[in-house]
Amino acid sequence: MRPASPPPGPVSTSQFLRMSAPGMSADSTAVTTPPLLDPLQKRARPRRLVNACTIEVEEFPSDDSVPPYAILSHCWKQGQEVSYQEMVKCQSSIAAWLSIRAQSGYKKIVAACRQAREDNHTYIWIDTCCIDKGDHGQQSQDINSMFDYYKNAKVCYVYLNDYDSRQFDLCNMYKLGSPPPPLPSRYPIPCWFFSGWTLQELVAPSSVEFFDAEWKRCGDRNTLSLSISYITGIRDDVLGLGYGYGDMDVGIVERMSWAIHRQTTKEEDRAYCLLGLLDVTMEPRYGEGIESAFERLSKVLHERYSHRQCQVEGIPKNGREMMKDLSYRIAKTQWSYPEFYNYAPPPGNKNENPNDDQDDAGSMSSGYWGKHPWKRLKRKFQSQHRSHV
Repeated sequence: MRPASPPPGPVSTSQFLRMSAPGMSADSTAVTTPPLLDPLQKRARPRRLVNACTIEVEEFPSDDSVPPYAILSHCWKQGQEVSYQEMVKCQSSIAAWLSIRAQSGYKKIVAACRQAREDNHTYIWIDTCCIDKGDHGQQSQDINSMFDYYKNAKVCYVYLNDYDSRQFDLCNMYKLGSPPPPLPSRYPIPCWFFSGWTLQELVAPSSVEFFDAEWKRCGDRNTLSLSISYITGIRDDVLGLGYGYGDMDVGIVERMSWAIHRQTTKEEDRAYCLLGLLDVTMEPRYGEGIESAFERLSKVLHERYSHRQCQVEGIPKNGREMMKDLSYRIAKTQWSYPEFYNYAPPPGNKNENPNDDQDDAGSMSSGYWGKHPWKRLKRKFQSQHRSHV
């Protein structure tokens, strides 16, 4: 007897996991072993989506079977996010649902689904509960495909969990022809703007809408483009269409420089979060260390752009040297355009490395990967041009 084949179209994850093995009924608890995935084989659209009406995860075996979907961009809160395994359990167990319904991560999923329904989207992709971290092949494939997931979404909802639009207006913080007023320290820029992973989530989609902590819509990437450009240093013409859709020749170093001040919880993610933005694939190896991750990134960059050496000219192939070179290039960009880099990550950001006591710990512009001479030059420059910073 052959194993039961998945029915056409979407199926819930609980159904998918109960697909019968040889000689087993569909109600059996036995689960077939899925084929091994090539971690470098990208998908154009997610394999799983949350049904915005039922708040259940559904599986889509191929790109062609994936319906239109919205997508969520947000900052994770430690101990509060709902994993894929937890979502699967709560779909078949009331006790499991009761155990997670009070978590802010689950409330965020429910709110995102409500917003999707209001905008007539039946499905939404949410990374926390749609990526199976227990499956290395799938996780690797999702990391390499994430830029495309965001690019192919109908709309991206950015949830700013630490932003209160009643306190200050992001839209009016920058007016053409005049610098923005300094923000009071009690109103910091939302941490979303300083996360490594949210960089591609900002530039890849065709449509990006921003919501404050109360899920009040506070603008989109077009209406907020001047403010976003000021905060991030990304050109407003890139923000106009999004890098994923714009017909622009943006150099590799410029794309990498967008990661300035951005932080990640795991050090290797400072390299992995750039994969989609640089249009390369690489298998994530958590635990390898940041130098190894950047060395492998440099290798795949040189292989990917071997026919366009001008794109990678000057980028070292050694991991430490690559990070040193990137740090220096970014520092020079800061010196040349100090008006773009007035904002630094909020102090005490959850993504900072607690073992690092250097300035801007864990950000692309810091000396996290070593104490380089440019750090002293940067301090000297800033002391001489204090009025511009």
